[in-house]
Amino acid sequence: MKVFATNRISASSKPDARVIAFFGLYGAGNLGNDAALTSARFAVQRHDPEAELVCVCFHPEVVRSEYGINAVPIHMSGPLPDAPSGPRLLRMVQRPLFELARWVAVYRFLRRTDLVIVPGTGILDDFGERPHRMPYHLFRWSLSAKLARTKFAFVNVGAGPIRHPVNRFLMKRAVRFSSYRSYRDDISRSYMSEIGASADDTPVMPDLVFGVTRPAGPTLPGSSPTIGLGVMAYQGWANDPVSGEGIFRSYIDNMSTIACRLLDKGYTVRVLIGETCDESAVDALLKSVRQRRDGDVPAGRLIAEPIDTMHDLLTQIAATDAVIATRYHNVVGALMMNRPVVSLGYAARFDEIMKSMGLGDYCHHAESIVPEAILADLDELLEKWDAFSPTVDNRNQQYLRELERQFESLIGPPVQPGVPAAILNGVGSR
Repeated sequence: MKVFATNRISASSKPDARVIAFFGLYGAGNLGNDAALTSARFAVQRHDPEAELVCVCFHPEVVRSEYGINAVPIHMSGPLPDAPSGPRLLRMVQRPLFELARWVAVYRFLRRTDLVIVPGTGILDDFGERPHRMPYHLFRWSLSAKLARTKFAFVNVGAGPIRHPVNRFLMKRAVRFSSYRSYRDDISRSYMSEIGASADDTPVMPDLVFGVTRPAGPTLPGSSPTIGLGVMAYQGWANDPVSGEGIFRSYIDNMSTIACRLLDKGYTVRVLIGETCDESAVDALLKSVRQRRDGDVPAGRLIAEPIDTMHDLLTQIAATDAVIATRYHNVVGALMMNRPVVSLGYAARFDEIMKSMGLGDYCHHAESIVPEAILADLDELLEKWDAFSPTVDNRNQQYLRELERQFESLIGPPVQPGVPAAILNGVGSR
């Protein structure tokens, strides 16, 4: 039975087809966010192939080009230009009218939409966020959906912390206005319950990224053992390049120490990223390693190849023996490919996903890295992985089944029952 049935006529070629919108931070270069969209999109298409899909995001032109689905701007302004123009006084007078036009445009869009899905991502925290950006957009779209009587669903999202009081006010109410919500871990559910946004018994479901297709078959490394080193342009929770400059320098210094120690021990180091902005961290890391070693880096032992998609990331992880990573979906990717992983996170969700896989003892914080402790954990994981691997494999398969059941309850039964075989590629392989 479909929880969200068609309640209006869409613009689709089939008059009874549902219009389903995906809402979030997509097309901006974050591999995990885009993978969550991919996972949700294919799940919806398996369960309702006739649905008309559209993405609401900051970069609609990128989504249209890369995903082949319709996309609209998150800040839609109707018939007006994107922003007021003219002298300052005129712009000040125009600004409230432009904002009203945006609300009207969103409402009219939602009146033609059956269901809005916010698929995964850590959209309910305020890492690097300002109130006028995503917190306000979430509030506007969720409230407008309620007024338009359109279902608005937070599906397996991450939440907390939300440190700015205005961000907390806006996000809390956005969740309250929604018609369905589920979280990707217990910490997210507990946090949103503590601030009064949702109930203690709100469902906890797997991260949607576990539902993307794995690369076919294992790709084990060649002549020397390979460690994936996932780096990030990390500048603290505020993600401010000015106040966070010292944090970034300290982080790169520690990561380059780890890289040099790995090279000294005979490992090949493969540098991984989780967002296009992390390329600056890759450049800083490579420069630091070469300076520390006076340019003496053995050929082919320090690898930094392009990573543009989650599939690229998983393919490169498949070419490693283990991973040390800062980005959340680098950690998730290692678990998906059944690789030993040491987490260097910056939020409680890192500890939560590692604990769920039986790896809670191998978590560290990005701002308090002790290279010797990281390398000791890596050695221990490599030695004991045969004991951990079956748990990670079983959890992966469990997550896939849970995601399939969830979309069946949300959308309806799939055209082809069961988890598609392609998604299972790599699960259990080592």
